[in-house]
Amino acid sequence: MCHDVGSMSTCASLLSDAHCHADDARFVAAQRKYGVSSVISCANGDQWRHASAWIGDSLSIRASFGIHPWDADRYRIADAMPYLEQTLIVGEIGLDGEWTDVPLAAQLPVFEAQLDYASRRRKPVVLHTKSREREVLELIRRYPNRYMVHWYACDRWQDDYLDLGCYMSIGPDVTTDESVRRLAARIPDDRLLVESDGLESLTWAMGREYGVDDYVDALTGLLRSLTAIRAAVRGRATDVCEVAEMTRRNLASFCVPIPSRPL
Repeated sequence: MCHDVGSMSTCASLLSDAHCHADDARFVAAQRKYGVSSVISCANGDQWRHASAWIGDSLSIRASFGIHPWDADRYRIADAMPYLEQTLIVGEIGLDGEWTDVPLAAQLPVFEAQLDYASRRRKPVVLHTKSREREVLELIRRYPNRYMVHWYACDRWQDDYLDLGCYMSIGPDVTTDESVRRLAARIPDDRLLVESDGLESLTWAMGREYGVDDYVDALTGLLRSLTAIRAAVRGRATDVCEVAEMTRRNLASFCVPIPSRPL
């Protein structure tokens, strides 16, 4: 088994990015070149059309669509419906109490309408929870579904989300944010995911500029950090390729269509 993802040897084919934003075709081209399995988040029609064109016939890169909480006062559900109908994964959707001026009163109906749609149509959901973790938790309890909580960075309610069976995606700041480190060590093996959130978020989280040429190295570095954290807490050696394979397999499981409920 390979021990060095960064060398772009055998483990390179096991890379995954559970949640990212694509600014241009070069980013998706890099994912295709290195076989990265990913979900590209789209928040409007232009992003959806671009991502769909860039993804092309790839079987390992997928696009999700949802009205982001930052845009909840600008877009109507009716306008988003053509793209919600096309997507197999709804998101990212949710609530935000820190990084936006959009009032909670505007965010809530948009979020709940999308939760209702995704639950009825049996489509997995990618969640944004920043500083509204409790409110998001209360709402998703009303809408049984398969959920991915993207880049969760809060010490509270971790058990509640895990008890609901949520997949949890670890973001780039796992080496610097203690909340993320603690969560990274305790997510069950079958629900652990890893994400870049895109180049802009990598740049923000790591404090230096990240371009397309840095993307794969950033993913492999994140995997190495995640592997070391889990090994230290669990008291057993863990191969980085094992974690790479695990997170890629989990992403495939998250994305698979949800069976219809029996009549």
